[in-house]
Amino acid sequence: EVWQGPGWRRGPSHPSDEMTTDLLAAVERFFDAEILPHHRKWAAHVSAHKGTPPFMADLKEKARAAGLWN
Repeated sequence: EVWQGPGWRRGPSHPSDEMTTDLLAAVERFFDAEILPHHRKWAAHVSAHKGTPPFMADLKEKARAAGLWN
C-alpha cells in the first residue's frame, strides 16, 4: 500500500519559479504513470530477491527520455 496521508503532493513550502513547477508536475505525472503501477512488483521482488528488479532498467530509460534522469 502506498501512503497518501497528510501532506501528500502538497507541493513545496516555498514559492517556486515556473521551471521548478513544470519539473515537479512532470515528475508527478511520471510517478503516477510509470512508477506507481510497479509498486507491488517492486515490493514482491525486494522481499524475495537481492538486486535490482528487472523492470528498473526500463523505468530508468523512460525517465531519461522524459528528461527526468541525468
